[in-house]
Amino acid sequence: REYYDSNDAQLFYTSVWGESNIHLGRYDLIESNSQLSKLNNYDKVQQAQLLQEEEMMRTITGFYGDTKIRVLDMGTGYGGFLRNMARRKMLWSGVGVDISGSMIDKTKQLNILEDDDISSILDARRESFLCTSLPDESVDLVISMDSFLHVGLGQHSVVLAEAWRVLRPGGRMIFTDIIGKSNVDYHKIAP
Repeated sequence: REYYDSNDAQLFYTSVWGESNIHLGRYDLIESNSQLSKLNNYDKVQQAQLLQEEEMMRTITGFYGDTKIRVLDMGTGYGGFLRNMARRKMLWSGVGVDISGSMIDKTKQLNILEDDDISSILDARRESFLCTSLPDESVDLVISMDSFLHVGLGQHSVVLAEAWRVLRPGGRMIFTDIIGKSNVDYHKIAP
């Protein structure tokens, strides 16, 4: 918690990714688009994040259609993805959890700036996604973008167990993350 709440960490996250979302994004879609590839680096980051969210929302809509759903965002950061889902009227309710109090405080501030229909269905909680305060079988969907890498070795099964605990029967989990392979020859990647 101390690291994620530190001024250095907050400055890093907001400087690199902005003050709404802090996930990597789809840079492959930026570089393959002649207009988007001309953007400055900061705007490329913002667009890459939005493109990743758009793709995830299409996937979610493919599962649930127009039905409003209950969502848990594990490692919500500044809560931007839940706000975007709420703006699209996809949510019955959305809970974002993050271990960083600074990020949760910012999420709450940004949620308040939304209209009442959006802010009233969003909740942000400072807690670990290894053990949330949500009741058993309380959400239709668990999402996470680029957060599970932060739990440390040996904890991924705990994250998945927590997701399964809070999912309702028939619920789904969608996540993205940085994946490392133990057999990568790093000499072939970088000199």
